[in-house]
Amino acid sequence: FNYAQKVGHMYQNEEDDDDDGSSSQELTRLDFLTIELLRCGKCEIETIRKIGELFEDFDADESGFVTWIEITANNVFQIYDTDGSGEIDYAEFKACVTSLPNELKPKRGFEERHLKMIFDSYDLKVDGTISRQEFVRFVATLSNGSFEELVQSIQTPGLTDDEEENILPKGIV
Repeated sequence: FNYAQKVGHMYQNEEDDDDDGSSSQELTRLDFLTIELLRCGKCEIETIRKIGELFEDFDADESGFVTWIEITANNVFQIYDTDGSGEIDYAEFKACVTSLPNELKPKRGFEERHLKMIFDSYDLKVDGTISRQEFVRFVATLSNGSFEELVQSIQTPGLTDDEEENILPKGIV
């Protein structure tokens, strides 16, 4: 009964009926799994809390679901956030982009200033860093093949540096 006391608080604040019409007395598969893991002593309530926090971090669009892109982006984010700040700065972004597999890199390559322009376009807060949510947008661009187009759009021959800088508005994706 100790495990029931530990997880009881999870259900005390719920209303009698959820949005889908089910009773709060009914458990989802995840709820059942959580209770069974605690009951069998396979994990502690603190582990469950940490997993819940991790899920919230990974759920960049706050949809209540985690996509494969969000999982990939967060795993890559953890690798390249080398200072542990919870943000990706330009040096970390550059290290990430230069380590991309060749099939994800633009065929024509890109100059340093173009990479900085791309970084700035994802830095929606204009604070010199990219948040997890902003990084997920970048990874989504990579995964749908738009990175090549993005780089090509700023490498238009004959444009001045000022004109190039105005090609990528904030929040391009």
